[in-house]
Amino acid sequence: MNNALRTALIFAQPLIACASLGATLDVSQITLTPPAQSQAYLPRETLTIKLAGFNPIASGTQLSLELDTIDVTAMASLSGNTIAFSPVKPLSPGHHELRLVAYQNDGSISELGYWTIDVRAPTFFRNASFSGQATLNVTQRLGNSTDFDHANEYQIQGSASYQTEANTANAQFSGRADLLYINTSEHAATGKSLDLGTFVAHTENDYSSVTVGHQTLSDQGLMFDGYQKRGVAVSGNWQAAKSQLIVFGMSSQDLAGHNDILGINDEENRYHGGLIKSQLWQSEFFESHLISTYMSGKRTVAGYGSWSDPNEVTQADGWGLTLDNYWFERQLRMRLEGAGSDSKQGQNQDQSDDAYSALVVINPTLTNLQWQLGVEAKEIGANYYSLANPYLPTDRNLSRLFTSLSGGKWNATASAGREITSLDQRPERSTTAQQLQQINVSYSDYNTAEAGSIKSWIGNPSYTLSLQQSTLKDDYTSPSSNRQDSRTETAMFNAAFTASSWQWNFGYSLQTFDDFTNAQIDSRIHSLFANMSLRFGEAVSVQPGFQRQRTDNRDYGSITYSTLYNLAGQFILIPRRLSMSLSWNQNAIEALNDPFYIQDNNNQFLSGNITWQARLAKANKVGIELALSASSQDYRDHLFSQNNNDSYQVFLTIKTTLPSQFTGGL
Repeated sequence: MNNALRTALIFAQPLIACASLGATLDVSQITLTPPAQSQAYLPRETLTIKLAGFNPIASGTQLSLELDTIDVTAMASLSGNTIAFSPVKPLSPGHHELRLVAYQNDGSISELGYWTIDVRAPTFFRNASFSGQATLNVTQRLGNSTDFDHANEYQIQGSASYQTEANTANAQFSGRADLLYINTSEHAATGKSLDLGTFVAHTENDYSSVTVGHQTLSDQGLMFDGYQKRGVAVSGNWQAAKSQLIVFGMSSQDLAGHNDILGINDEENRYHGGLIKSQLWQSEFFESHLISTYMSGKRTVAGYGSWSDPNEVTQADGWGLTLDNYWFERQLRMRLEGAGSDSKQGQNQDQSDDAYSALVVINPTLTNLQWQLGVEAKEIGANYYSLANPYLPTDRNLSRLFTSLSGGKWNATASAGREITSLDQRPERSTTAQQLQQINVSYSDYNTAEAGSIKSWIGNPSYTLSLQQSTLKDDYTSPSSNRQDSRTETAMFNAAFTASSWQWNFGYSLQTFDDFTNAQIDSRIHSLFANMSLRFGEAVSVQPGFQRQRTDNRDYGSITYSTLYNLAGQFILIPRRLSMSLSWNQNAIEALNDPFYIQDNNNQFLSGNITWQARLAKANKVGIELALSASSQDYRDHLFSQNNNDSYQVFLTIKTTLPSQFTGGL
């Protein structure tokens, strides 16, 4: 700004002509008043600068106010020791720079203040955001062999997923919804070409919350399976008692589509109830949590209980208590859960039963080591049934011991478990015990290799050894069942090596199966495999692989060989525009002395595609991608030539992608 213009721009009281600054002015006392509300200024909010300890009077020193490097002195006013600037036009949302400058008679310039201000639109929902992505694939079959159905030469498929978040001064809102589209409605899960998949809408404040849509009410346990179900849940917080009450109504089926949007319209397939989550105690060394649950409702497809019949409606009431305690900064945990149910299927009599579980985990703090030791036990009655966990296996007792230890480059896990079925020892049901033991040990070295060392040539090593044994044996066999007495053992070793431009691995596994009742064939399966991934610059990557499997039939002395070769490659022809991929694999099976199914065949697959990014997708801008793909299969039966078969397909796909993003206020 020139001096003539600077002199012409004056305040209501002379701000431009002020006392010489001198050494007595404390610049730190010149401050910008914070926003009237929240942490951001409104677009028309007045910006106020306090000149504490500095009273401008007529002199040769001139002041200038700049906003985003534009002189706005003429639009500012001075009252006492306060400068006020009211924007003539609303400021745009975002960051702006405000600067107060002094020009002295000697020609020197001093900066009295510099601030970066955040401007946001006047909102009910502040910090609102919306994002998502929609894709649409249009596929046309260009050619194929006569073996394929010609009815679906043309297909359109699409999907979209959107998320939103917003907050007010006192509440928060979030939501998510998925949409699915296919032009052939008969192939759609809901029978409609365009329909809603999963969705959820949630709003909360310090005292309550409401959730509509797919949600998880509680962690996996006896009462709940931990999966999302569609429904409505309303919660209230009693902060003084550190408790939360959740009242819910949920669908007992896995719903998709816009029908029954709340999930509670079908009275034959819904359950309702409440949870109370309480923090009983909280201190430095101990904390205790209690969850109380009650639910009641119906389900038309029964669970896996021993008495279940999937053709009739099951009506059930259920209740449960979960006590979760932690000691010593959560180094010791003890979780106890008990549940009961009263259920009735169709015209059958009421069935009542209980279920219990206990979990103890020790996770001590150790120097340079992470160690965990736990034990768990469950007992689930034959007639126990939960509408929110219908597939929980019933009529069994489970117990397991597990541990893990890691430190430095080593990691180890181990577990041993036992499961017994038919707890009530009904004569018509077998009582079976299953045991499972497993141990895994791994070593990983990710330190930078020294130049010239073996590790610099083969890559950073990682080794894994896994051992597992499973036994299945009847303690009692019912007259209508076959006796079970078998053992399966598995051992696997894998070695992987990683470098900056390649990685490779090889391994071996052995699986043995012995049936001591001679009802099934004893076998030994040997597998040897190797894979590699090579990268040549930024444009080319290749992945070859090999697997050889031998199956020994111990009862009949026969041997079956299976060999798999595969090779894949990706090529960037024009960065971010044109790319190509190729894949080939061949599976050969040789079982010439198999007593049941003689085989000697070769199955070869070849596929490839070339993709052109016609327009790159950006926020709120459509991206367009064209892909030409082809695949072929060549099957050769060396024993029965009439089974030989060749087939191929060629497709052209146009893919459109629209990422969406919005931030601001509403």
